[in-house]
Amino acid sequence: MSPFNAFPEFGNFNDNATAFSEALHAFEQGEMQRGLHILHGLDQHIQLTGDLKSLVHLLPRVKATLSRYQDDENDRVKMLNVQHKKVLGVVASENRRIAHSGPTLAALVANYPTAFQNSFVICDRGTYRDVFRRLYEGTTDIAPKCLVLRSADQGGLSEMAGLLSDGSLDTVMFLTDATDLETSDARTLVRAAIRDNAEIYMTFRSISDRLDYEGSQSISRKRPSLEDEGIAIVAHPDRKLECMHWLVANAGRIAKFRRVFATGMTGAWVKRFLEAVGFPSDRVVCVKSGQDGGDEQLSRKVMANQCHHVVFFVDAQWAPPHEAAIFSLLRACTARDLTVNLLLNERSANSWIQTQPVAA
Repeated sequence: MSPFNAFPEFGNFNDNATAFSEALHAFEQGEMQRGLHILHGLDQHIQLTGDLKSLVHLLPRVKATLSRYQDDENDRVKMLNVQHKKVLGVVASENRRIAHSGPTLAALVANYPTAFQNSFVICDRGTYRDVFRRLYEGTTDIAPKCLVLRSADQGGLSEMAGLLSDGSLDTVMFLTDATDLETSDARTLVRAAIRDNAEIYMTFRSISDRLDYEGSQSISRKRPSLEDEGIAIVAHPDRKLECMHWLVANAGRIAKFRRVFATGMTGAWVKRFLEAVGFPSDRVVCVKSGQDGGDEQLSRKVMANQCHHVVFFVDAQWAPPHEAAIFSLLRACTARDLTVNLLLNERSANSWIQTQPVAA
């Protein structure tokens, strides 16, 4: 099989010169990974066939291009960040990428075009192929600049986690299907975002709210009233103080909600602080602590459409035996037929809460 067929989603080429020209074009469009894959196949082909004749006149450009794009990938991201308002990590599970209707990434890109066009997007190969390349085919002049990582099942999520750790990326939109949270790579990405206090949004609603906050108002979205909704506030032991600080700073906004749910000791503190600002005590519902089944109780509230926002101050170092209960709650929040706003650390919670009105 020809090396040019090794990555069919990046194109097939009849000769070396065409392949190299396409690689240069990919670099000019910001599709770094695609260009590197084409050059890699080109290099393999030359080694196998010894065919250098078609590239003799291009060798100086080959050398210059390889020198430019074999630099550390994170340095390229940082360089491009200077030229763009934001570096945005975007990943979507296969069945959350594109459809004729419903809460998909394609719908978000269509509803908030300027948010993505004004950002430098880092995404896995599948997300790029199914969403960005498909939506912007033939309109490269307005397409977002993209760095394409490996596919999610080939290490792309771990690559994105590495960019978070290196400080090259600080916002991730991970529109995930509940079942994908079973994979180790998905959990690695979530942990990395929580650990580095990066913004991470994992549901259609949380991403929509974030994009609204950036001023990229949706062309078709009507926001629900908080007076008709419930919010859950949860914190791991090492995050309770951080949670209470956030609660006190934003009590006026939280008081807009119809109902406040909280687990265990966090619930006792939440009730005390909200009562101090005049929030009726009968609107605070305290369930069991997480280790005694509180996470499962909140999952049922979410599934019953009683809880629409979950602010979870997660300790990135959580460990069994509570991990199963934690991901049970996350799976409930990311169910396709629900519209839940899920926030997993202080930075994400702060970005969201600032979009909400203060109670009169």
